[in-house]
Amino acid sequence: MADQYRVDLSELDSVVKKLNGVLKEVQDTKGKAKSETYLPPGALGTGFAEARNLETAHVSMKDQIEAIIDHLDDVMDKFGQKTVSTKSAYEESDYEIQAALSQKQS
Repeated sequence: MADQYRVDLSELDSVVKKLNGVLKEVQDTKGKAKSETYLPPGALGTGFAEARNLETAHVSMKDQIEAIIDHLDDVMDKFGQKTVSTKSAYEESDYEIQAALSQKQS
């Protein structure tokens, strides 16, 4: 029965490492979205409706982008935590099986 499935723990480690790299990139993007996309009032001109409309649209889009990045960050963080937890559970299970088999052989 043990030959029917096998979990490659090194692959789970690899997933966590890759995910941490993606999380770092998301954090960098999050910082850029917050600080490098600022459009000061009046930058597009003053005294006409189009400028106000563009400023309003910019603020709305900036908020939406930040919300999307926050959501992605949250989802990936949860996935990473679950992956680490799954790996730990498999490691514990393997250890318990090996210990039980060692006791039976003694």
